Amino acid sequence: MTPQRPVERADRAGALVADAQRLFKARRFDEALEAAQALMLLEPESAQAWNLLGVVQASRRKLDEAVAAHERATALAPD
Repeated sequence: MTPQRPVERADRAGALVADAQRLFKARRFDEALEAAQALMLLEPESAQAWNLLGVVQASRRKLDEAVAAHERATALAPD
């Protein structure tokens, strides 16, 4: 597998964020989780990705996972 160029990576990340948000708004939480997890694989140091994962996990009533994800987001972007 060839590494993605930065623009392709950013485009893919943006698409995954949009997908996760769309699925979340449609209350399709398991599918939103899949999109958020794919984003995490692509951008593991993204506070936005960790925050999104936390929101999705909270909606799935996975509160320990949600808190951990939000803590990681805060550590990555404390302001």
